[in-house]
Amino acid sequence: MKGKRSKMHFGSLNCRGAQKPAKKSQIADDMHSYNIQMLALQETHIAENQVENITTSDGKQHYTIYYSGKQGQTRAGVGIVVRRDATASFLPVSERLCMCSVEMNKPKRKLTMICAYAPTLPRSNANPALREDFYAELESLVNTVSKRNTLILAGDFNAKTGSGYDEFQNNMGKYGKGKLNENGRELLEFACRNDLILTNTMFYHKLSHITTWEGPIRQHTYKDGSIRRNPFRNQIDYILTRRKDQSLVTNARSYSGTTVYTDHRLVRMTMIAKPYREKRQFTRKIDFIRMKDPVTRAKYAFATEVHHRTLEDRSGSNPSIQTRWNNIIEANHTAAKEVLGYRTNKKSNNQKVEELSKQQKELGILANTTSDLKKKSEIQKSRNIMMNQLHHQLQTEKHQALLDNVAEIEKAKDDSQRMFKAVRTIYSTTGNKPLFIETGDGFTADPGQQVQVITEFFEDMFSKSDMNQIPDIPPAEMTKRFTKEEIQKAVNKLKNNKSAGIDNLKAEQLKYGPDNIFEEIAEMFNDIAKTGKRPNRTTCATAETR
Repeated sequence: MKGKRSKMHFGSLNCRGAQKPAKKSQIADDMHSYNIQMLALQETHIAENQVENITTSDGKQHYTIYYSGKQGQTRAGVGIVVRRDATASFLPVSERLCMCSVEMNKPKRKLTMICAYAPTLPRSNANPALREDFYAELESLVNTVSKRNTLILAGDFNAKTGSGYDEFQNNMGKYGKGKLNENGRELLEFACRNDLILTNTMFYHKLSHITTWEGPIRQHTYKDGSIRRNPFRNQIDYILTRRKDQSLVTNARSYSGTTVYTDHRLVRMTMIAKPYREKRQFTRKIDFIRMKDPVTRAKYAFATEVHHRTLEDRSGSNPSIQTRWNNIIEANHTAAKEVLGYRTNKKSNNQKVEELSKQQKELGILANTTSDLKKKSEIQKSRNIMMNQLHHQLQTEKHQALLDNVAEIEKAKDDSQRMFKAVRTIYSTTGNKPLFIETGDGFTADPGQQVQVITEFFEDMFSKSDMNQIPDIPPAEMTKRFTKEEIQKAVNKLKNNKSAGIDNLKAEQLKYGPDNIFEEIAEMFNDIAKTGKRPNRTTCATAETR
């Protein structure tokens, strides 16, 4: 499965009658003819788990069949066929279930196909526990597949679902055939619980491209003596996928032109091979607001000193400038995580808000897994009431915070710094004002023109030929050495609540650090002036402090 493909094709075929070795080349021929990347097989009649390599009749195309069976059971048997060049991982479950995962490089994607062969309707009605056990095992298998993987569930479900559209509109299309039976209801309820959709009921095709099974007896006599001209045809084979991937499915239908001898038709689904987005990396942020507490600052300084001395002992007697700077960074970050901890992203710490949020999420899940439209409507109404209560509670908290800021302004009339800080807090929620940049013809708010004006300005600034060259100054020992007090005075002039640099050290971490850190930085500056060696720009691995 190497190489870029804009679309991929997946198939399902009940290959009853194709268990002879001579027929396996026909399976490969059909996969090549219909350009199928993965094919689910049912009724293979193989009574054990095994792997077999097959080729097309001309020997050019190579495939691998993975079988799943049960010793002594030759009535069923399932399997999955994939291209030989695919990196596949196969899991045999039973004579009715198996799973295969395939890694794709271009586009980058992981596909998981589950092959299923459900019990027939007469056997299920005679023994309902057989049907229940099958779907319980299938559901536990589906739950093991990552949500980021493309899930393809294909097989012979021996289920008619055509008239179930009115009740299960989210899980099937309008173009099914047959009256909903017990097996069909069980399949649709399973699809509803797991947010799946029957893809070969979504697209309009003529009847022969919708049905998947044809009765072996072409003519049938009714009780009144009339003769049925056409054979019995049913739709009992399906290919399912997750509803979130429904927009990627471009077609699904059955085909009768296979070379394999079987009374079932090949079901093929076409899907756009779209790579998934890279998972967004969220970084946890240190809670530097706690630095306002003098006790916390003292704890932080002590922890930083302890970690720094430990790192110094570990570095040996004559560490390099780079090692000494790395020790300062690591000591500060370790102490910050231990003493300050991480910020929470909660919109509210109100217990009532948390409880309402949890309850509405549970009701949302319950509504999505309920097939009864009346019950679903009642659950949705209850959830809407709860959402209104939640929004009202959040608005009340927001209004109270605004009143608190107004009260702070009233109290701080004699303290201009506190007053303006409270005013900025109030107006910070109004959103960013539009940016206007002056051009030769006036002002513009268009982002494209703004980028062009800014780019031209800096290109002109940094391309002047008459700029003075900075002379190279050779290293020399300082006649008046840097002192701890100078470093501390410079650090104290840094502003709080500013973004960290490439080393991820914030101003607060240095300001409220111990004296030995200032001494170490002063000695480093003296050594840099003497030797000319300075630490490289190193990005610390602990990016949580941003």
